Amino acid sequence: MTENVVNQQEISLDGKRYRIAPRRGASVRSFIASRYPGKLVLGDVGSDSDPRRSVVKWTDQRGGLGVYKLDARDPELDRCAYTSCDVRYKGGITLPPLSRYTTGAELSGNITAIGELNDEYGDSEIYAAWGGGTDIRKYDGRTDSWGESLHTLPDAATDAVTISHRSASGHSQYLVFAHGDEGFTYTSDGTTFRKNVKPAKFLAYWNDRLWGIDDDGRLWQGPAGPLRTSRYSCINDAALPLPSGYVTSLFVGPDRSGRPILYAGTKVGLYAHDDANNRFVETSARWPKHDIGGSGATAWRGVIYAPVGRHVYAYSPGRRSFDFAFPRRGEDGLFTTAGAKGGIIKLLPTHLDLAVVMDGLDALFTPADIFLWDGVGVSHAHSALSWMSITAAHVSNAYGKYRLWWATDDGLFGDLPNVGYTELRETLTNSRFGPAASYAPGFPDSNGLLRASHTYPWFDAGQPEVTKTALRLRVETQDCTETEVIEVYAAVDYDGASSKLVGRIATGGTTTFNLPDEDTPNGTDFKAFQITCRLRRGPDASKTPVLVSMALEYRKKIPTKYGFTFDVALNQEHGGRTPKDMRSDLATAIESTNLVEFTFRDDAGTTRTHYVDVVSVLGGEETGLDERGTSRVTVEEI
Repeated sequence: MTENVVNQQEISLDGKRYRIAPRRGASVRSFIASRYPGKLVLGDVGSDSDPRRSVVKWTDQRGGLGVYKLDARDPELDRCAYTSCDVRYKGGITLPPLSRYTTGAELSGNITAIGELNDEYGDSEIYAAWGGGTDIRKYDGRTDSWGESLHTLPDAATDAVTISHRSASGHSQYLVFAHGDEGFTYTSDGTTFRKNVKPAKFLAYWNDRLWGIDDDGRLWQGPAGPLRTSRYSCINDAALPLPSGYVTSLFVGPDRSGRPILYAGTKVGLYAHDDANNRFVETSARWPKHDIGGSGATAWRGVIYAPVGRHVYAYSPGRRSFDFAFPRRGEDGLFTTAGAKGGIIKLLPTHLDLAVVMDGLDALFTPADIFLWDGVGVSHAHSALSWMSITAAHVSNAYGKYRLWWATDDGLFGDLPNVGYTELRETLTNSRFGPAASYAPGFPDSNGLLRASHTYPWFDAGQPEVTKTALRLRVETQDCTETEVIEVYAAVDYDGASSKLVGRIATGGTTTFNLPDEDTPNGTDFKAFQITCRLRRGPDASKTPVLVSMALEYRKKIPTKYGFTFDVALNQEHGGRTPKDMRSDLATAIESTNLVEFTFRDDAGTTRTHYVDVVSVLGGEETGLDERGTSRVTVEEI
């Protein structure tokens, strides 16, 4: 039971009263016992050497997106939670590459395939299947128009492939469109189109032959050489041991020895083509049935990549390995929750990256995205309008520009489908110092969507249970102007709705923002803290603001606990107890494994009763049978 203390020069410890020796100034002295140990600094001091202030700093985001919360044991400071910016270069987060819509053909019905073909001068041009996938048109890069219809397919295009052949008579190139049960159609000049009735859902070119596979999984091959006439004969080769409708792609990839062979992607895994025995062989790359599993599978840098829903698997036949490529195994899943919606419908190899095309079909008012994966981190390339899905994509250097071409559908509000493109880089040259690049406008676009935002992971300093205080943000930037702007937002305690504007940066250098604002810079309490930056530019597409680094200065403070020091007088009896009795009671308090009660006030409640640990007893006592003495006792709350 809690004791009351009403007498002067008296305290109660562990339910026992003691007379305390008077001290100059106060009988009981209190102090703050809850403080972190001092920092140990070896060598020169750094940004985190301040004994009362800590710093977390992000300078490199090349690890890509996908980390929801920083792990104090293994902080991945090179990764973000989510980004729609370009994070390719260390210390230089910029606007994403510029995307543009072409002047559309104003036709209803989805665009289902995009391909390319050289003109008579050897210059590549883009073709697309408009009007529900049957109306073939060619893009004119000089006039930004799609011209008149060149040909009408008997059914919607399901795939397109460009093949080249060289013989003694010269070089020939063909653009081939597959259109399901109605066969395939090809052209060598964009003017004359020939149809073959051999059913084809997907196409590939391997071993100097055109190959196709129908919806029933039956593979066929054409004869060696060019596609000369509509009587181009195709012969059956192999068949998948799967039900109709299971095949999702046909592509060329390496076998165990690195030699290129055909593969079929299916809803349940990858099948390798055994050319010598005219059959498909099941590989170790298998997965549970998924309706778009294997769609748009491809080979890149000697490894086969196959999308399954929102994940991409990597399959190396030579090493017999099969595992997640991205999102990384065991990470926080933000690739699929923080903006990346829908399923992956196509993977496209580029010079620097593997382009990941998502259709955005499973989430209303969330844009379909195209991401770029360089083998380590994922960055953002393009977002369609939030009510539209991406239906086709193709990488090409047509018209002398290296671009990723994509098509969008009619969306939720009856917009007309269209084709656009995103500028791609051919080398690792940093565009800030090398050849000029074109950047996206940033936020917000004409539809009010945020097109260039970068969100850092939630940060809890490794102590989610402790309330910290965010003191200030120090943001290092370059090339910021009144039109090239970075806005900084902060949210606390895993509540995205709490995000508030901290400040706007319109000049380069290091900008300091006191929190919560300049008028009241007394800090913002948090258990978890998250920073988001939004970038935009002015009318000049060659300019971008650059986010170099972000530093959060904060203070960690343990919940306040008090300690007390007092001198116990053991020189005479007190409360019917001899000095020997009191010394025994004091030893019991010292040895207690539980916290003991301590009070020196007249308070029957618990408001000023402290539950403490006896941490120090220092005193003197007489010898022999004389138990008298004085002990200085220190107790602390825990």
